[in-house]
Amino acid sequence: MAAIRLHINDVWYKDNGKNILQGVNLSVPYGEGIGLCDPTGLSGAELLQICATLLEPTQGEIHLDGIPVPFDREIDLLSLRRKIAYVAEDTALISNLTLLQNVSLGWAYYENRSLHDVWEEGERLLTYFQVNDYKDLHPTEVNAEIFKRAVCARELAKKPILILLDRIIDTLSTEGQTLLISYVGKCLQEMGSSLLVASTSAASFASLSALISRSYTLEEGRLAGENPACGRPGPAQERTPPGLTQGGTASDHGNEV
Repeated sequence: MAAIRLHINDVWYKDNGKNILQGVNLSVPYGEGIGLCDPTGLSGAELLQICATLLEPTQGEIHLDGIPVPFDREIDLLSLRRKIAYVAEDTALISNLTLLQNVSLGWAYYENRSLHDVWEEGERLLTYFQVNDYKDLHPTEVNAEIFKRAVCARELAKKPILILLDRIIDTLSTEGQTLLISYVGKCLQEMGSSLLVASTSAASFASLSALISRSYTLEEGRLAGENPACGRPGPAQERTPPGLTQGGTASDHGNEV
């Protein structure tokens, strides 16, 4: 049985008296991706925010590498967020920083280095996403496509163990999708990262067939069942992301859905 990176255990979430999530159970193994089709766009978004430790579930637990997420201890949540890449269609950048500063900020913060020390690494990642020509511009000075690629670069700069993509794929151009899919694929294959993708349409998973092994539909906040096979992680893409290192192994935790 594959070792489990993310385990969602009987998670409920209530907002303004309405159940948004109802008893969700799901496991994401190391190096694999799973898709969630949520036609409402609400339940999937809330579940990914919970997995990103940005929302606390009303009931249930999130386990990362076999350890329950301590939603009551902010200092521990901050440490976990350093390992999680969360990209949503409305994820923001810091408006008074340039794109290069936004991407480099993660390295500077997480590794206790100055921004100037990490700019070269930031430039390599922006170059990979083909937005380095805009590195000295602020988020308000670029179009939506460049903005979203910069967001992806900033989050993936963490070298994350868990990647959460919320309705972002369909908002990117074909080229942007290809770059993101290639980079995420390398994270899964070389670092053992795990992937959870939420979309309002199952058709979105067609472009992700090299990344996700299974997909499920969320209906009224519940997992309604597994969709037809999406494909399995394929071979490495031609473009090699900068700065990736081989991940380690881990013991087996939890059970797959």
